[in-house]
Amino acid sequence: MTINANISIANLLSNYDVIARAAPKATLAPVVKADAYGLGAENIIRALDSVKSPLLYYVATLEEALEIRPLTRADIVVFGGMQQGQEDEFSTHHLTPALKSLDDLKLWQRHAAAIEKLLPCHIHLDTAMNRTGIQMDEDGAATACLEGLDIRYIITHFASSEEIDNPLNMLQHKRFISRAAQYELAYGGQIKKSMANSSGIVNFPDMHFDMVRPGGGLWGIEMGVGQAPDLKPALSVSAKILQVSTIKTGETIGYNELFTAKTPCRIATLAMGYADGLHWPASNNAKFYWNGTPCEIAGSVSMDLTTVILPDDLPDDAMPCAGAFMELVGPHQRIETLAQDCGARGYEMQIALGGGRRALRTIG
Repeated sequence: MTINANISIANLLSNYDVIARAAPKATLAPVVKADAYGLGAENIIRALDSVKSPLLYYVATLEEALEIRPLTRADIVVFGGMQQGQEDEFSTHHLTPALKSLDDLKLWQRHAAAIEKLLPCHIHLDTAMNRTGIQMDEDGAATACLEGLDIRYIITHFASSEEIDNPLNMLQHKRFISRAAQYELAYGGQIKKSMANSSGIVNFPDMHFDMVRPGGGLWGIEMGVGQAPDLKPALSVSAKILQVSTIKTGETIGYNELFTAKTPCRIATLAMGYADGLHWPASNNAKFYWNGTPCEIAGSVSMDLTTVILPDDLPDDAMPCAGAFMELVGPHQRIETLAQDCGARGYEMQIALGGGRRALRTIG
């Protein structure tokens, strides 16, 4: 393989402990959607189950839930709710839907009546995101559809929790408390609540409620500059050098001549491109590292290849050669820095880099 993607289980477990200490009174529910953010859900769940034994995991879709169901006895909650025709699979495989709409509620309630069982669910309220979740004007109809349901949690999701001073955070909190009370009244008892994602855990300890849902924080991705400095990156990525060569002054590199050499320089061509998750905006912008020395990308990132300029002050015996690997993410460059150079976010970058077909994913 031409790309190495190493996942540090030690750092993952350390991050779990950091988050658990930050929210000591709340249940910790890892979010492992999108193949555990590109790190491989199977290995991540096995590691967490063997040491931390989480009570529940969150995924995005029924298909993701079915993939990880054989791996854990923990509860698995599907953020995306359910669609008509999926009811049997949810109940048969002991999966819990986060009911995101009035239609979801009615589907699950009808299924509970049909099989004569009290069925578990989470109720997802939309308090500002305007993506999924029960809308405020649906609360009256929704609270009339709770019979036959075992409501484990009422949840909502921060829109901007990495922005500490954003007034929307407080508005969401106020809406959530008020609306949850309506559901508790209709349900006839108190219902556990959850609001905090990774940045919410760090920035709003008074909004932890009964459960927190870390995603990026588990992988050591910073939510904002200086937030959660104790988190350790779980992913490191390096790419193989295919060729080292020299170009003359005035020569160009790659498609559309985006880089022109001002002086003679040595270049390394790496077996990695945008097909492997290194976004095209990294062209002439981002860096790889050779033994801690930054090497700037020169020219266009192409589908399979990327070219970097090697430092001219390196002696010949310290120069990289074909077959060696250069660091893209690791001790010298956090994924957030690379993401910024690529016009992306850390989460997006990790998903793109961690699960590439040409990457050898190793567990360290």
